[in-house]
Amino acid sequence: MKNSPYYLTFSTTINEWFRILNDLVETLDLMTQVQRQWKYLESIFMDSADIRKQLPSESAQFETINNSWVDIMNKLVKTRRVIDITQDEMLSRLNHMNAVLDKINHSLDQYLEKKRQLFPRFYFLSNDDLLEILGQARDPTEVNKHLRKCFAGIRTLELLAPSKSGNKLYEVLGMLSAEGEEVRFNQPVVVEGEVETWLSEVERAMHETLQKLLYVAITHVQKASHKKSALENWVKSAAGQLLIVSGQIGWTAKCAAALSDLAKNKRSMRRLKSEWHEYLNKLARYVRMDLDQVERLKLCALITIEVHARDVIDRLKAASKNKVGVNSFEWTSQLRFYFDRPQGDFGKCVVRQTNTSFNYGYEYLGADGRLVITPLTDRCYMTLTTALHLSRGGSPQGPAGTGTWRYAC
Repeated sequence: MKNSPYYLTFSTTINEWFRILNDLVETLDLMTQVQRQWKYLESIFMDSADIRKQLPSESAQFETINNSWVDIMNKLVKTRRVIDITQDEMLSRLNHMNAVLDKINHSLDQYLEKKRQLFPRFYFLSNDDLLEILGQARDPTEVNKHLRKCFAGIRTLELLAPSKSGNKLYEVLGMLSAEGEEVRFNQPVVVEGEVETWLSEVERAMHETLQKLLYVAITHVQKASHKKSALENWVKSAAGQLLIVSGQIGWTAKCAAALSDLAKNKRSMRRLKSEWHEYLNKLARYVRMDLDQVERLKLCALITIEVHARDVIDRLKAASKNKVGVNSFEWTSQLRFYFDRPQGDFGKCVVRQTNTSFNYGYEYLGADGRLVITPLTDRCYMTLTTALHLSRGGSPQGPAGTGTWRYAC
């Protein structure tokens, strides 16, 4: 209409309608923004008493905004003409509500960031998932739904519900993997206080339990390669990852002893090779027996690692003519596991490769399988451990995630 040659005749009316329609569009857009933020925050502040307790000022502000929004909606129900919604300073009122909601959202983000700093595994969760956990902090059965995102190997926690005769609070007895493997904690963890507090206690219990169980597994690994009953007891009693780690510790010790003895006994590597072939034959016979699902998964993963250990022994034997020893690159380039008994209550596991050294993290991984280790995988391990030693990271690429390793800051 403004482009019409007759605009000047109707300019007053056109300009008035232009203002009304502009205000109407702006009001509807702003109303949509307020509604979106109100809908998101309403499920947080109205349904969670814990979050209201943690953010009292923001809760009071949102309650005021909520009352204003309900009042606006009630008026809209009674309004029959759309242009009437621009009356009663609706635009300025919505602008104020939007500004307050933005401020509440900012405070909420700061609150979530504080929780993530207290328990860094919360960084793996989205804001919605984290808010759901914080809103149900006193109910660990609800927290169980999101646990897999925080702990890669834990599917659920084994909980003991409160009872009138015994415990008054929930207790965490152990952890269950996605494969069905169960690991009991050394001591139950009481679900008490803030959610990040008792989850930190669960994390600590996981590390301490695996440290103790690794110590127990190492005591059985020496007998496992000689007696069938000891082998079965070792496989059944040890958790999947500890089965592999204790086996790697035993393999490292035997290889180091054979290499050290090579100067006096030229047949030490040949004897170790024969022993390892016999050990693998026992594992092959054992895996064909009637086993449950978890035991079969553990054995398959163990055999995958031990086959690679056999291949390394073969390469060391072939290189023994060139006076290979414990300080040679053929040996130090391997991923080696050592156990230091004097450290702590249950010793300390250390992983070494080339000039790098790392403490074993005791992160529960479950009874999942292992990739077949190839020469390419060996180079990937060496590249990654060197990158971590230099305070850098690694980026796996390729179809199986092991095609190429790149250094990354």
